[in-house]
Amino acid sequence: MAPAYRAPDLACATFREMVLTEVHTQLGGGDRRETVRRAGVLQVRAAPRVGEIAIEAWYDTLAVSREAPEGTLVPDTDGLLGGRYRGHLTPAGQYRAEATPFVPDEVLEVTDLRRALDDFFPRSPEAALAVGEQASAADGARFERLPDSAAAGGAWVGVRLIRRREGTTPLAQGEQDGIRTEEEEATAWWESGSGPRAWHRRIVVETSIAPGPVVRQAVRLRVEQHIAVERLASCGPVE
Repeated sequence: MAPAYRAPDLACATFREMVLTEVHTQLGGGDRRETVRRAGVLQVRAAPRVGEIAIEAWYDTLAVSREAPEGTLVPDTDGLLGGRYRGHLTPAGQYRAEATPFVPDEVLEVTDLRRALDDFFPRSPEAALAVGEQASAADGARFERLPDSAAAGGAWVGVRLIRRREGTTPLAQGEQDGIRTEEEEATAWWESGSGPRAWHRRIVVETSIAPGPVVRQAVRLRVEQHIAVERLASCGPVE
């Protein structure tokens, strides 16, 4: 069977998340670097719905920071803790948000967590794959079945995802566009009867803007993000 999301597997789940984001901006002759860090424990509850899963999630603990040339920001996240994310998840890992929690302005200044669940769950292939076999999704994402994890006694199924997208970013009424590329490589480990156990993602987004009527100087923006998530053995209390 293909790794897939089932409501019983996520009925009561706890995940530890670590995110490192490096932002490099080049504007004319200037060069700016920022680093954003996020660490938290996310509680997830799930219930079956026709053809998909109803998801409710919230952060139990959360720490965020932004390091920039001007200094380091470490906002208080207490105003976000316990705030509910609600939405629906397909068996292949596509999430549709219905409600997002209030995020305090001081947290938004560091990182936008209003849509934190939109791409939290790793995607999975829609059909079962043999070890070494590959498959493509409609959006061009490619999946590869990895050998089972020896560290987990052969009980975990590994899936690698590779995705690349190219396009333009309109700046003002189509007068000037930026060129945008996005690359992602992810590895996720699944266990029969419990769903996703751990995953790692590396996402690189680059945007280049040539001088024009809106932006007078050449701009290059590179955002590289590393995400590591593991499922914890215990499930937190239902609130």
